Amino acid sequence: MIIGASVKRKEDPRLLTGRGCYVDDVRLPGMLHAVVLRSPHAHASITRVRPSPAMVRPGNVQVMTAADLGGVRRIPIRLGAKASLVPFLQSPLALGRVRYVGEPIALIVAESRYAAEDAADQVEVEYEILPAVVSTDQALRRAAPVLHESTGSNLADRLEALVGNPELALAGAEVRLARRFTVQRHSGVPLETRGMVASYDAASGLLTVWGPTKVPHFNRGVLAGFLGWPEDRIRFIEPDVGGGFGIRGEFYPEDFLVPWAAVRLNRPIKWIEDRREHLVAANHSRQQTHDVEVGAARDGRIVALIDRITVDMGAYLRTHGVTVPELTAAMLPGPYQIPHYRADVSCVLTNKTPTGTYRAPGRFEANFVRERVMDMLADATGIDPAEIRRRNFIAPSAMPCTIGTFALGEPIVYDTGIYTSTLRAAQDAIQYELRRRERDRARAEGRFMGIGI
Repeated sequence: MIIGASVKRKEDPRLLTGRGCYVDDVRLPGMLHAVVLRSPHAHASITRVRPSPAMVRPGNVQVMTAADLGGVRRIPIRLGAKASLVPFLQSPLALGRVRYVGEPIALIVAESRYAAEDAADQVEVEYEILPAVVSTDQALRRAAPVLHESTGSNLADRLEALVGNPELALAGAEVRLARRFTVQRHSGVPLETRGMVASYDAASGLLTVWGPTKVPHFNRGVLAGFLGWPEDRIRFIEPDVGGGFGIRGEFYPEDFLVPWAAVRLNRPIKWIEDRREHLVAANHSRQQTHDVEVGAARDGRIVALIDRITVDMGAYLRTHGVTVPELTAAMLPGPYQIPHYRADVSCVLTNKTPTGTYRAPGRFEANFVRERVMDMLADATGIDPAEIRRRNFIAPSAMPCTIGTFALGEPIVYDTGIYTSTLRAAQDAIQYELRRRERDRARAEGRFMGIGI
């Protein structure tokens, strides 16, 4: 029997005794090392890139800039691609302008990581600093600098979720509340940063790549398209991974640059991201502002919810497009029966690291806002926070419940569940009524104690 049994992981002995194989453990004969030269500015025009001083460094092999790439196209969207989003996509190396701190400008390849780091310091880049857009409020102002001039706007996309007639229902609500909530920018910080090793065999025409540890089939297809090759000439190998948290699920600029350089130089190349580099180059996520209006009856039952969501997408749209804000809008009602609901979503570009999926994308943001709304109603009506949730739960008799929103082209449906019993079990486990009495005594004594749900 497996159900209920403690089953040991088969991979643990190998990993715990140091016999794992991560990207940085891959060592090939004649292997070179790559470093990415990145922008120190949030927004600037590149007036000149002069790699020649770096070329005389001992151990240096090549400095490659956008001029060497030729006609390489922009990195495509994997989820929810739209023609209207193409102008906001990123090229592997900056084309005349940088739009966030950490944007790749050049790839330096040398005999050692140390030589490559030293050579990167010698590449001369001249910038014309431009005003930076650092918030969505600023980005949407009429006089704001436009990040992608061909679009004429920093608004990349608008999304909407609509159920019923929320404006009419809100107008007739006995209790009406409004609040702004903000979710700060996050990123995943795995023990192992990103990395890649690429090796090209000119005799067979085969390219082998270690390190693209998530969505390998999509990434192989994109790489093949960039190189103009059939996919069967590219082999991906997934070694052990020291954490991912969603941010590896991407085709990043380096995923093209390292294999392309390996083919160009006909030598194996390794690139390993350092920690500081990871914090500015790997996907960020979550940064949203929610302007919420909720209407309810005096007994705490919600009649309408309207949320105007503004999402900071960073400087470019990456392969997940606008999936994260779409998920937030679709899942915000959660386990509660909300008969009238609207989410208006603005996806806005700023001079920050581009965003993508990270650890339950969109759900964290929706959960935070929704549960704060429930606490607002509890405060306004004087109803216990647990009870106000119980009164708004989707009833078992309503299952399966289609709430009327969509994500990734699919309707959000709750197929089963008895939420009241689940909440009651949690309350019993922490002795909720006892904790409430302890809280009231503590407050009477001037000590601050609370219970969060």
